[in-house]
Amino acid sequence: MSGPQAVAVHGVRLAPGVTLLLDGGRAPSPDDLTAIGAASRALLAALREHDLIPPEGEQ
Repeated sequence: MSGPQAVAVHGVRLAPGVTLLLDGGRAPSPDDLTAIGAASRALLAALREHDLIPPEGEQ
């Protein structure tokens, strides 16, 4: 009997307490990380606005 297959995922820390998990595919390149960081700004702002993560600079 075989159980669930374990698979590796790639994680990108966007801010303290916020990590993006990429399930499958290749590891992000430095250019990918730059683009992901830029795209995450609006998400991080919304999370801070709703007090779901600490204000920038606080942990």
